[in-house]
Amino acid sequence: MKLSPQSILLLLLFLFQPGIATNLYAQAPKEEKSVEVNSVRTNDTFHLNATNKNPYSITLTIEVSGDNFKLNTRQPVTKIIEPNSTKHLLSVFADDKEKNFKFNTSYKWIMGNTRASHNDSYIYSLPFSKGKSYRVGQSYDGDFSHNGNIRYSVDFMMPLKSQIRAARSGYVVQLKEDSNRGGKAEVFKDQSNFVVIEHEDGTFAEYAHLSKNGVLVELGQKVREGQIIGLSGNTGYSTGPHLHFMVLKVNEDGTNESLPVRFKTESGIVERFEEGKFYMAH
Repeated sequence: MKLSPQSILLLLLFLFQPGIATNLYAQAPKEEKSVEVNSVRTNDTFHLNATNKNPYSITLTIEVSGDNFKLNTRQPVTKIIEPNSTKHLLSVFADDKEKNFKFNTSYKWIMGNTRASHNDSYIYSLPFSKGKSYRVGQSYDGDFSHNGNIRYSVDFMMPLKSQIRAARSGYVVQLKEDSNRGGKAEVFKDQSNFVVIEHEDGTFAEYAHLSKNGVLVELGQKVREGQIIGLSGNTGYSTGPHLHFMVLKVNEDGTNESLPVRFKTESGIVERFEEGKFYMAH
């Protein structure tokens, strides 16, 4: 058997990293942490593993090309990799063991679990303190800006620096709090402060327009439902102080899709808020 030293060329031809907060309001900052694909050789087989160094789940797709190689699975291979973890992707070996073989790899990954399925039986808490009541300025399909991929969003009108609480438990995966700019102009669309929390079913919740230095949690922190996570503000694309809330999932093409969810309020379960009406947290 003649096997020359093998080289794995990790061609990052398709590597990209869209952020979860890519709506009209919160544009996610670029992450310094990344994803690595490495190999471990056992005899004449190369085992490829991916390490996700980010605080959120990712979906990674990898393909292999080359000469005289064979895989232990069909390709392309797509895997969901949990935060700060390593997962085996595939194994590569010679098709004809009497000949040399070589292979190259290319992979791409996006933030989030594209196979996530929202738990529709879950009833969310209102994202503010029990006993507090705030007016809904814009509900699902709101005429001002709740359309397209953020159609299932809710704006709660509240004074600056009101306490914001987690509507559902999860892990903090993105945040921004360094902005003090806001207004009704295109230039402010990437100036919103926000917190993004990943839920156990792979969906995310976004809390946007927070005040400067108004994020009260840390990246990677586990938060429980009802925990204070920030202070409301008026940053980003905004016409006045309020909290923008929505639940979303990531599609296979990396785009975000907001989801309709139900909330528990002092007066019962609400499936769709009425604009102009006040709702009290239960």
